[in-house]
Amino acid sequence: MGGAGFGVMIVALAAAGLAEVGQAPATAPGQAPAVLSDDPSSASADAELAAALAEWNQAMAARDAERVARLWAPDMSLAAGARLVIGAAENLKLLRAIFGRRPDLVYVRGPATLLFGQDRKTATAYGQWVERWTDADGPVELRGSYYVLWRRSGTGWRIEHEAFAPLQCAGAAYCRK
Repeated sequence: MGGAGFGVMIVALAAAGLAEVGQAPATAPGQAPAVLSDDPSSASADAELAAALAEWNQAMAARDAERVARLWAPDMSLAAGARLVIGAAENLKLLRAIFGRRPDLVYVRGPATLLFGQDRKTATAYGQWVERWTDADGPVELRGSYYVLWRRSGTGWRIEHEAFAPLQCAGAAYCRK
């Protein structure tokens, strides 16, 4: 690959990069999204990350916070707007609370672009996300961009950092806060 010797590869995940909470996952159970690679030695890292992405999608669609948390590094961090939550345990509490207070939550993340580090032990994913739910005073739709840092270790790919930038909000009083 060219480009100043950074050794990154761009991988586009179209529909396979989508996850909808409360609806069927974007990929069939046990089926990983297609990951494109021009380096035969990268096949293992690509397949492992594709499987981790599919697992995340399926866990979110199933509203299974514990299953999502298994993909997080212990010291992972999440930035959403002005909020920063550090640690898998704290993020698990947050995700459980969100699922609890938004029973009709639909969460769509994707499509994603992946960039692999030269050593194929790090990867970033970025794209657009949408959340929809109903508050007491009506429907809410929140949209924005996201970024996820993945790191490959002896236990597989784990999320080290997630950042969500809310860019649009439509609907109930939630958007006027």
